[in-house]
Amino acid sequence: MSQVIKIAILGAGYAGVAAARKLEKKYRSKSDVQILLIDALPFHTMRTILHEVVAGVTDEDMAKINLVEVFKDTRVQVIEDYIVEIDVEDQVLLSKSARYGYDYLIIGAGSNTKSLSIKGMDRCSHSIWNLKDAISLGRALDNFEGDDVNITVVGAGFTGVEVAGELAGRWHQAKISLINSKSVFMPEYSLKTRRKAEHQLEILGVSLINKARVSEVKHENLILEDGRVIQSNLIVWTAGTEDREVLDGLKLTKNTKGQLAVNAYLQSIDDQRIFVVGDNLMYEDEDGAPIPKMVEHARASGSLAAENIYRAMAGKPPVKYRPKLHGSVVSMGGMYGIAHLKVAGINMTIRGRSAILIKHGIHSHYFYSLLGWPRVKAYLRQVFMV
Repeated sequence: MSQVIKIAILGAGYAGVAAARKLEKKYRSKSDVQILLIDALPFHTMRTILHEVVAGVTDEDMAKINLVEVFKDTRVQVIEDYIVEIDVEDQVLLSKSARYGYDYLIIGAGSNTKSLSIKGMDRCSHSIWNLKDAISLGRALDNFEGDDVNITVVGAGFTGVEVAGELAGRWHQAKISLINSKSVFMPEYSLKTRRKAEHQLEILGVSLINKARVSEVKHENLILEDGRVIQSNLIVWTAGTEDREVLDGLKLTKNTKGQLAVNAYLQSIDDQRIFVVGDNLMYEDEDGAPIPKMVEHARASGSLAAENIYRAMAGKPPVKYRPKLHGSVVSMGGMYGIAHLKVAGINMTIRGRSAILIKHGIHSHYFYSLLGWPRVKAYLRQVFMV
């Protein structure tokens, strides 16, 4: 009998799910290959709609994608367990109660909110990095009567902008502040688009504060490094991430952010049996720019890692990681958004309702790929209230 080859995928985020689906297609008829998808939760989280969950646009179940349902009748074995250690020498993943051996490993463990060592941040603010955070934030907001509330969102990246926009749409008279540590708001976009975005925030009643860094967070206010005090009933932190604790003791080369160094084929530079995907990946494009933490990048890296494991087992040369990212879409409350897309080599920017429809279309396509039309219909009914 031939030896069973074990491929373990740590993490069922966008990258891990993409890797599992690609491997399942490659080895659907191979009984000598075992594919393990290991995550602490029984579901894959649609992180790109968490701001909608917070604002009550969609319910919490919409953000949950049941892993067993996605991989039913496939060769992917879904394991709900929390991995606490990766032993690269013995090639095993360790939880508190089990050991999972592997011949090849894909690390897509994801990341957590980064505190930046700011006093009071963990104790006095809410995050929106996972579904549990989003539910907790939504319940905290439900405690406020009417619109008499001051909300501060720290971090003016796409998540912060989307949260601020959705909350402004729900609480029309609320005072909402958006803290941006950079001197320029949404630097990824052109000056014209940035001005349009700032104007939309003004229409929503969101006060944008640029070039501001937080030094301390309290229950009813936060203090900026320049001494300004911003009164706030509730603080939402979206200002950065760091890699999961399971990577802390891992004996592989990392950068200062905890991301793992890889070669052009997404293999760890220390161990070619280990592939790294998604947020855990330290990778630069041909121009030396770091690949951004985007869903499209996560899915592309997961698919490429799976392809290169297949090639390694088949004795074929690996493929270099050259993701073709098609842009980004950010919603800004209600029916206004900004889409910066690259189609057929042409860059284009779309603003307004058309951008929102594009964003919902992207979500719908992803839902369809995993769970089919019933989930798409349920999602569209909620966002359009039909």
